Amino acid sequence: MLKHFKPQLLPANPESLEDYRKTSADINEGLNKMIKQCTMKGADHEALHLWLEPLMKKVKELGESSTVEKAAPILHELETQANLFPQYFEK
Repeated sequence: MLKHFKPQLLPANPESLEDYRKTSADINEGLNKMIKQCTMKGADHEALHLWLEPLMKKVKELGESSTVEKAAPILHELETQANLFPQYFEK
């Protein structure tokens, strides 16, 4: 499932505010694809929502950032959160 999300982060080396906004749009697209293809049920599904909701807020913040200085740490937070995904959801 993470395959729809993580590729949008890995090649990201944004330099301009527009790059960060494009990265945000790409991540959002990957998240939407992941959500549409989700087959999880029960407690796992609920846990995924708990992981996704703050992540989606950060993606929105990234896209709405007004400066590169504000966007850079948000992208770093997203990368950190993405790296936690396999620890909790893929065995």
